[in-house]
Amino acid sequence: MIKNLAIGGSNRTLLFLALLMGLTCAALVGVYLSSLDTNGGTSGSLPSVPVVVASADIPALTTITSDMLTVKEMPADLVLAGSFPDTEAVVGKKTQVALVAGQQLLATNATDATLAQEAYGPDAPLSLVIPEGKRAYAVVMNDLSAVGGLGRAGDHVDVIMSGAGSEAGGSLDPGSSCFLVQDVQVLAVAGTVVRAGATDASGVAAVDANPEAKTMSLAVTPGQAAQLAAAQISVDDSKVGRFLWVALRQFGDHQPASGIPTCSLPSGS
Repeated sequence: MIKNLAIGGSNRTLLFLALLMGLTCAALVGVYLSSLDTNGGTSGSLPSVPVVVASADIPALTTITSDMLTVKEMPADLVLAGSFPDTEAVVGKKTQVALVAGQQLLATNATDATLAQEAYGPDAPLSLVIPEGKRAYAVVMNDLSAVGGLGRAGDHVDVIMSGAGSEAGGSLDPGSSCFLVQDVQVLAVAGTVVRAGATDASGVAAVDANPEAKTMSLAVTPGQAAQLAAAQISVDDSKVGRFLWVALRQFGDHQPASGIPTCSLPSGS
């Protein structure tokens, strides 16, 4: 009985072969899994690159500081277009939308005037190039009052008010004039907007002059805007007769002029 239950020689050979094949398959699976761990999977086959992400939730329209950011190493195929490799490139920019912790910062959601204007191209909104703390104020011009139509976006100008007599209090006597504001940047002439960051001569020269332009938008403080609003009367209005003139400054000249008459307009003039 016991003899009949014993495994025959041929059966032992088959069992040995089956065991050997099982061990071989297990070894091959182990090698394959090990290779995946080493390479990090298919994504890990690409190099890792540094990417700036939000370290905490950041509300929209918030100026970004260094403590809001962290740099994370990520596989290159997971990095989004327009991302930033270091925090220095992001600090000081403003969030255009709310960001959540761990979200990659992109040029489209954390931007400044230069980057945003590059994204918009020639149709960039004027609001993108208004300096911090300033307002864009448009004055009515013609080719004579606006430096013969040669003033360009990016230039710096003084604004002078001349008077031809008026019944309104605080107006100028005939033939007199005074400086309303000095050294203000021209943000736009008609529909031509200055390029963000265009502080060199070539940047100004890249903007075409527009002799036909009827308006000039200036970067002024809120107080200067109030002065201009009090002073500005259309050149077609003969009842009051105030005129605004633009004096173009030499490129790079930002010194205030001394010994010149300055305007002092009473409230409500």
